[in-house]
Amino acid sequence: MKGGTLAGFTTREGLPSNKIYFITGDASGALWMSGPAGIVSASRREMENLAREGSGRLAVRLYSTAEGLSTNQMMGGVQSAGAVALDGDLWFPSAKGAVRINPLVPDRAGVSPPLIEQTLADDRPVAVSEGISLPPGQGKLEIHYTAIRLSSPERLRFRYWMQGFDPEWTDAGQRRVAYYTNLPPGDYKFHVVAYEMNAPRSAAERVLGVSWAPHFYQTNWFLGLCLVVLAAVAWVAYRVHVHNLRRRFEAVLEERSRLAREMHDTLIQGCVGVSALLEAASQAQTISPEISNQLVERARTEVRAAVDEARIAVWNLRHDKPQNGLVATISQLVHRIGSETGVPVRFETSGVPLSLGDEGERSFVMLVREALTNAVRHAAPKNVSVRLRFDRRSLHAEIEDDGSGFDPSAEPEADDYHYGLIGMHERVAGLGGELSLSSSPGKGTQVRLIVPGRKT
Repeated sequence: MKGGTLAGFTTREGLPSNKIYFITGDASGALWMSGPAGIVSASRREMENLAREGSGRLAVRLYSTAEGLSTNQMMGGVQSAGAVALDGDLWFPSAKGAVRINPLVPDRAGVSPPLIEQTLADDRPVAVSEGISLPPGQGKLEIHYTAIRLSSPERLRFRYWMQGFDPEWTDAGQRRVAYYTNLPPGDYKFHVVAYEMNAPRSAAERVLGVSWAPHFYQTNWFLGLCLVVLAAVAWVAYRVHVHNLRRRFEAVLEERSRLAREMHDTLIQGCVGVSALLEAASQAQTISPEISNQLVERARTEVRAAVDEARIAVWNLRHDKPQNGLVATISQLVHRIGSETGVPVRFETSGVPLSLGDEGERSFVMLVREALTNAVRHAAPKNVSVRLRFDRRSLHAEIEDDGSGFDPSAEPEADDYHYGLIGMHERVAGLGGELSLSSSPGKGTQVRLIVPGRKT
């Protein structure tokens, strides 16, 4: 108690025990205390400084069997637990008789530097020198240390600090081993300090270098490689995404081109023809009503043909693949065109059918339909034939008519917007096949198709 403030001192401040049987002072200003750990002395001035500062450790002097006591068990209770003689000697009762201490005898203080006795990494012994280098492991490390003091070794206290891992010093007391269970790879310095209770500021230190190698997946080059791989994967994913977008865009453009071809070859051409016939019929009304009626009748026929072609175009858009097989679908197509136009169309097939895939079969049907439509619309044939021949690797098709024919080498007229042959070449190129056409004026037309496929 000083200045109205009560300060407490326990083992946290350096006392060997929290129990005191007797306390007294000597002429030098030291306090003497007895307890279950033996007899302890401490400087009163140092205790006052510590109470004023609020933190730190006391320099205490412990007397036990190492100093000649027959026992460390001091007596306490209702009887007097100690006394100070006239000559200044201190007397304390113990379990084995009275103990006399001369407080004027100087203490033999001093401690040797700590020693590293043993090191265990993942429960395996490691040779100790100025430093230790450890292979990749699990992070479990034990460091056993001590200090040599032949007299009163119980006075020794230790604290340690793993520089680079521990945030602060660890007060180990009399424990002589440091445990680490989750030490990550890296370079560290292990500091261990040994000191005596009566001189905590006079400490000896030992430093041990610790280098723990990382696993390959914990190294900087591996992390850098992972970043490179992730960047490469992201770049590949981006490229694949862009490629897919381009393919979709190309598919949209191709579909738009196909729709343009279908519209041009059906509705637009039909409407243009009907419009021209109706204008001619209107002009011929005043000259020859009979010719005007013939032109109107031809306009009706053109309208029906345009409607039929539009219906076929819609059917093509709604059917992604032949429903009854390639041969059956082409047979139905030949029969329908022959019945609608009145032109005899002969169909022949030979060989073992091959599979072209859903899109391939649909495109092939469109090719045959385009060739047939061109023949019956533009050549005015008397007979048309369609022949399919399958071999082991490809499908051969021939569409032949005996119509008016044309000159394939002739330049198209400026107002000729018929894209049938262009569309056929585009479809054949998409299938990886070949298209050849032979014709001459008055000798008919022959279209040959070769498309690769696989045997079913």
